[in-house]
Amino acid sequence: MLGSSGLPIKKIETEPNRLATDGWQVVFQVIEQKRFWLFWKREAMIVTLGR
Repeated sequence: MLGSSGLPIKKIETEPNRLATDGWQVVFQVIEQKRFWLFWKREAMIVTLGR
């Protein structure tokens, strides 16, 4: 249904691993859920990287 797709798990796994080979590391991560229209929720992920 509309609004039912989640976060792209495959990309969330591969992108930080690719950046880790360049010396980056995940410093902070938060998953935010917001109400979308009446019944659905929307997810957003904020990732902070550092060297």
